Amino acid sequence: MKILHGQSLLDLAIQTAGSVEAAYDFAVANGLSVTDDLIVGKEHKATGVINKSVLNYYTQKNIKPATAITGIDEFTNRIFDYTFDLTFN
Repeated sequence: MKILHGQSLLDLAIQTAGSVEAAYDFAVANGLSVTDDLIVGKEHKATGVINKSVLNYYTQKNIKPATAITGIDEFTNRIFDYTFDLTFN
């Protein structure tokens, strides 16, 4: 399976095994840490299916979750939006 932009290990676990419970097994099978940032386009091995009904739903609907937070800048990692400037930093 090829990694897409913005995918995390949890995204891959639910996409390939039907459950985030597979994240650790996926990490071990691919020599990764659960918290690693994944490299877009890199191939990884899938693990066993945990929840077949969720996996079937994701497969039939062609759902490929990508929930990883990437490209953090000084505004992205803030409580407030762009309405507030950095005056109080």
